[in-house]
Amino acid sequence: MQTEEIKKKIFYDYLSQASQKAYSDIYLIANDVLAKLEMRRGMLEFYLAGVIPDSFSLAKKIIKIIQYYLKNTAWFVLFLLAKVAHLLSGQKYFINESKKLYALDVYFIVSDILRQEKFEDHYLTGLAEVLDKSGESYVYIPRWFGSWNPICLFKAFRILREKEYPVLTEFQLLEFSDYGRAFVFLVTYPFHACKFIGGLGDSIEDRLLRFALWETLDTVILKNYMRYLFGKEISCLKNSEIKCISWYENQASDKIFFRGLRDVSGKIKVFGAQLYVRTQALLNVQPDESEIHFGVVPDKVLVNGPGYNLGLKVIPEAVGPSLRYGKLFGIKADPVRGDIILILLSENDHVSRYILDLIKEVDWSVAVMIKPHPSFEKDKYAAHIPSKFSVTDEDLYVLFGRARMVVGRSTGALVEAACLGIPVIDVAGSARLSHDYMPEYGRGILWDKAINKEDIFRFSRQFEEALRLDAFGLQVMGEKMRDKYFCEPTEKQCIRAFDLA
Repeated sequence: MQTEEIKKKIFYDYLSQASQKAYSDIYLIANDVLAKLEMRRGMLEFYLAGVIPDSFSLAKKIIKIIQYYLKNTAWFVLFLLAKVAHLLSGQKYFINESKKLYALDVYFIVSDILRQEKFEDHYLTGLAEVLDKSGESYVYIPRWFGSWNPICLFKAFRILREKEYPVLTEFQLLEFSDYGRAFVFLVTYPFHACKFIGGLGDSIEDRLLRFALWETLDTVILKNYMRYLFGKEISCLKNSEIKCISWYENQASDKIFFRGLRDVSGKIKVFGAQLYVRTQALLNVQPDESEIHFGVVPDKVLVNGPGYNLGLKVIPEAVGPSLRYGKLFGIKADPVRGDIILILLSENDHVSRYILDLIKEVDWSVAVMIKPHPSFEKDKYAAHIPSKFSVTDEDLYVLFGRARMVVGRSTGALVEAACLGIPVIDVAGSARLSHDYMPEYGRGILWDKAINKEDIFRFSRQFEEALRLDAFGLQVMGEKMRDKYFCEPTEKQCIRAFDLA
């Protein structure tokens, strides 16, 4: 019988072959499914379970196509209104074309900018300061996340202008002809997708891919194509040399942006920064070296620690500075004196509800404090939380300072907790596919995987005993784990990783 890992490898290889056929059509590079990303619609889950969903009827296909046009047209109108908002805001980056330029490609979370009335880089944290110190010229290339409300974007643009952040947006660079190309994409993309779908066979993999492509046809895929047009315009800047440091999740939006950057051959070097705690549940995490000739992968990939080595054979790979995790190297946790059990909820709703159902039946040794995922409101699960538990939105590292134990699932914060020597229980019993962030390293000593409430109770008692008898051993194991999966973000490491010297 094939194991789950073998099945994932077979399916990855199948999707890799599919992309080889698809990517000769540049429109299909924008497709999330072909980028091995669109797992939330159940394609991988179906494959692992050996389930083949029902085929789409002609009526369903027509509905999907209509929904595609409605959603993408509405988004295109919003994009044009955002362009007007940008013009009215006066936000602009003045390009010094005589200098080498570093382009920092990261998410701009609109709600955070409006709430804090400033921009904070939560992805390549601290890199701008290193570039300033090195005398390098840099600019942020934003990926707008959250609201596309033109009024909210106008306010965000004004904040960026008033604070004089170096930000180069697509609204500044795109030409009138680019909007024409975007309109042509909007009108014709379904024909490109249907042509590819029509060429699929009748194997299990082909049938699953056909299902996923139809199921996701109504997504707002025009967003990805606009990234391609943005990348093309960046490649036309007259700077002598451009290095793009991109927060790299290997999504379709990344791939097609890189393709745009390479419109002028050899001008831009792309660093793919996988500087985060990684899950193996997503097939897109692993760069596909067979796609190099399409121009959709980085020139160099940086991983968060030696334990996350990708084993690439052609693309240069190195350990990069863990820019988001500087606090991990600056504090010491003391779980022996911890006065709370910290419950970390997931961004996956079904996972969070499963955790909450289990923990309320456990007799905990100290108070229980629940921290929802940042993407959810604090009171989202209020009806599912017993009054004896408290809910918090305090800073994660403040909570780590109080934690005796951490319980959760599908969040990289579990790995951070373990690296501080805090015992971790990873709740993996939910029936649906969830993200597995915990590496095997340290299992049975510093962390373990629970399937049900009995496992949670048993592991909590084991870790209580370990804290009483060998707290120092837990701390040492945490430090070893930290050195394996993280790299201290020093100035020296930044200079080495991003070729600043």
